[in-house]
Amino acid sequence: MKPRASPIPARLNPFAAHRVERIPYRFAEGDWSSNLARLAQLGFRAAIVGPHGTGKTTLLEQLSVRLREMPAARPDVRYLFFGREPALIAAQVGELCPRTSRDQCWLLDGFERLESRQRLKVIRAAQGGLVVTSHRPGRLTTWIRTQSSRTTLDYLLAQLALEANPTLRRLADEAYVATQGNLRDALRLLFDRAGELPGQGLGPSGRISSLALPSALSSAVPANQAGIGCLPGG
Repeated sequence: MKPRASPIPARLNPFAAHRVERIPYRFAEGDWSSNLARLAQLGFRAAIVGPHGTGKTTLLEQLSVRLREMPAARPDVRYLFFGREPALIAAQVGELCPRTSRDQCWLLDGFERLESRQRLKVIRAAQGGLVVTSHRPGRLTTWIRTQSSRTTLDYLLAQLALEANPTLRRLADEAYVATQGNLRDALRLLFDRAGELPGQGLGPSGRISSLALPSALSSAVPANQAGIGCLPGG
């Protein structure tokens, strides 16, 4: 009997995190130059608003890099992620509020997880820049509204040099439907499915080799999956 081929290594997975995380954020309107100019007009105080898995965290992380390249505008960029533990959030808010200054720009991921009074406290305490991610509009002016679309999915596949593979194209469409347009979870699902496949993964050119890909994706990503190749949050 022919021995069963081993699954492809994670580093050769076409949806590996180190590949996905290099994809530049693409704005629906304008580019980095025009959108940074608008953010400056807002005093670097604004919100990135959108549903789960639409790139809010990705945009915030790439914004932190862009702002650090603008030392004259904001010399002190601080990034803070709020998790789901209320006690830890309370501690983070308690440490954050007394420590802000006018030359700082705080980037806060998961701002919607704060209670209303905590959000108001942070907004009032932030003396300089404050850019947050949230699922719904709030007290801060919306800077960018993120959304999921098949056009964005096409862009991700093109950036991963996978758009010409009809099987991966079909699997990506099925993952998009299975996760109800959550691009982060769709990429997680594609990473898992590709990782289960026998084959060679990515060849020396960085393009995918021939793989016996499954014909369908039958289930969405379990809620407790984390730490696998996907858009890093959002």
